[in-house]
Amino acid sequence: MKQARRSLLAALLGFGLLGAGLPSMAQAQAFPSKPIKLIVPFGPGSGTDTSARYFGRKLQELTGQPVVVENKAGANGFIAVKQVLSAPADGYTVFIGSNSTLAVNTALFRHLPYDPLTDFAPLTMMMRSPAMLAVAPQAAYSDLKGLISHADGQPGGGPMKVGVALTDILTGLYASTAILAALQAREHTGRGQHIDLALLDVGVACLANQSMNYLYGDQVPQRMGNAHPNTVPYQAFPTEDGHMILAVGNDGQFARFCQAAGRSEWAEDERFRSNAARLAHRAELVEMIRRVTLTRSTRAWVQLLEQHAVPCGPINTVREVFEDPQVRARGMQIAMTHPKAGQVPLVASPIRLSDTPVTYRHAPPQLGQHTLELLASHLGLSAQQMQAYQDSGVLG
Repeated sequence: MKQARRSLLAALLGFGLLGAGLPSMAQAQAFPSKPIKLIVPFGPGSGTDTSARYFGRKLQELTGQPVVVENKAGANGFIAVKQVLSAPADGYTVFIGSNSTLAVNTALFRHLPYDPLTDFAPLTMMMRSPAMLAVAPQAAYSDLKGLISHADGQPGGGPMKVGVALTDILTGLYASTAILAALQAREHTGRGQHIDLALLDVGVACLANQSMNYLYGDQVPQRMGNAHPNTVPYQAFPTEDGHMILAVGNDGQFARFCQAAGRSEWAEDERFRSNAARLAHRAELVEMIRRVTLTRSTRAWVQLLEQHAVPCGPINTVREVFEDPQVRARGMQIAMTHPKAGQVPLVASPIRLSDTPVTYRHAPPQLGQHTLELLASHLGLSAQQMQAYQDSGVLG
């Protein structure tokens, strides 16, 4: 059984030849003594069909018995499988399996009407059919991971979601500023006031330079991947072992980058001497830089460019963020004791106050942990009233 399973798994890699039962030893001595049927679960002209017909012709030449190829397409291969399983288990009805019928279907269907491991006996591997992606030699990527990264955020792609609830966070930050402004106004007027903050308004306000590009330049911003609309080069670039962000903000920084990269002539090139010129020749310059950044690792580039005062940085995973020496030195990860979960890792506040530093008094509360306390202190409810609310289902 173990050997059969290993053979079947090998067949999943390409097109496999599976029989609904094998002939007995006595039958095998005279096998084959009648025509053989090859059942193909796809239509004529498909890759599986072409392979089956080639194999069938060779099998007929070797055995002297007719070999018939029958196409039973449809229902994700179920029609072909049903015909094979309903045939006598004598080895004369053979199923031409593929990765879709023998492997993919097991993931697509919760209740598969057949078991690829037990309903068939593997005979042999017919062929392997690998898939290949090819790109031009000058492409900015050299593997599938690079292709996917390059495709994300490129012009013509679909909408992309920001990785965190950024508008919610920014609205909270605007709210804290608004509260401070209202408190300061009260010092002068003696009056409090209502603060109205909308997520939509904050989202519009945070369009920043993109909104100005539209309002002043009448240009609707387009998808640009990781590129900056007003500064070049200011985007992610591939390296020998990953990616880095290059954030050149002025002509002086660009000249220093060129020197560090061993391309000082770029800084004197009329196409790239000023930011306005670099914007006009963005595609050409970005491709030139990509070819250069691929020659060193991310760490090597960051170390080199920092020596030349060129803004840059690695593109880290979240794990790498919390393992970063600077993040650790700043104490951005803390731990607090939770009443049920024990020690809980948390993110520290980024606010640093010299006289009244941030203090952490409680771990995140459990659901409803302070409900009764707040109802008593803020609404003045008695213990009897709260118990009545609990009994009636108003309070959980």
